Amino acid sequence: MMKLNRLLLPLAAVLLTACAGTPEENDPAELTDFVTERDLIRIWSDQVGDGQGKGLYQLRPAVEGDTLYIASADGEVQARDISNGDIRWKQKLEQTVSGGVGVDYERLYLGTTEGVVIAFDLMGEELWRTQLSGEVLAPPASDDEIVIVQTYDGQLFALDAVTGEKRWAFSASVPRLTLRGTSTPLIDGPLVFAGLANGRVVALDKETGELRWEQRVSVPKGSTEIERLSDVDGELLLDSGILYAAGYQGNLVAIDVRSGRTLWQRELSSYTGPVEGYGNIYVADADGSIHAFEKNGQGVIWTQTVLTRRKLSAPAILSGSLVVGDFEGYLHFVSQVDGHLVSRVQLDDSGVRAPMVTADDKLFVFSNEGRLAAYSFERDSYRVKRRTFGPKR
Repeated sequence: MMKLNRLLLPLAAVLLTACAGTPEENDPAELTDFVTERDLIRIWSDQVGDGQGKGLYQLRPAVEGDTLYIASADGEVQARDISNGDIRWKQKLEQTVSGGVGVDYERLYLGTTEGVVIAFDLMGEELWRTQLSGEVLAPPASDDEIVIVQTYDGQLFALDAVTGEKRWAFSASVPRLTLRGTSTPLIDGPLVFAGLANGRVVALDKETGELRWEQRVSVPKGSTEIERLSDVDGELLLDSGILYAAGYQGNLVAIDVRSGRTLWQRELSSYTGPVEGYGNIYVADADGSIHAFEKNGQGVIWTQTVLTRRKLSAPAILSGSLVVGDFEGYLHFVSQVDGHLVSRVQLDDSGVRAPMVTADDKLFVFSNEGRLAAYSFERDSYRVKRRTFGPKR
């Protein structure tokens, strides 16, 4: 039987915009000048392996306590002090790491291109390996008892966190054409939530894998397979009993976790997930615009469009600002209140596509070519300064 044809995200973006206008109209927006309101400090930075590698992976950092864990595609695994970046331990794997990093109170989890999940204790000792059915492209999720892993072939696996033994598996249909990625599963009490390549979100029983409910996020539309792409690839957001999910060429939906009923939805297209802050839900659209929605779904608070077509990362929140990375390695900080730009810094020129994480008033970023850095705002940096942030020459 012929393998499924899986489409890489950058190719999808090119094909979807190819007929939309002239080359100039499809170019990334140039960076414009603005008034810098907050100064950023790069606390520390270092190189970690080859970064995201050549497989379009999105290997993000993970923080547990005062330690940051990171893995590069070429198998470099490290634990670092979040305050100064000092290496506490490191390991070198022979496998290509494609999914990670997942962490709980006791263990660290990685997934490989060969479909192997590897667990370490938090001191770097390998504990177990389990072979699954396909490539792992998102961090495994764990609650210290069970590890949930989604593979690229549409399977969800539950593994024993201590031994790696398989407990159950759930199989979902996979369209012939999908984006390059999978959603990270989410565990909450007795339920497991996952976004799927078929445009649905499912809730499964944590102990048995039995389907509790499923809800459509994206509905395939159009006459071509590209027009009908409808993945849920981004992070899921759970807040006060409501699950928020965004779909590519679909919707942002708010779902009651007890019943699976859709509370509200707004049309948009996103391959990243939503974040919450100031009572709003923030989403980066696939076209590079950023939206702030009211939590109750009543309307849009603001929309920022100055970063269109800049291939934005998933948004993160740092000290009252929303931050996204782009294809040139710039980090753009916007106000959570009204969306105006407040600061900008460039990590490197290789781009930032992996989700960023925040902890202890610090932002941790891992660039495409492996530059790992920690940033924070200066505590007295609300003074206004004029800065020029035009395009690189």
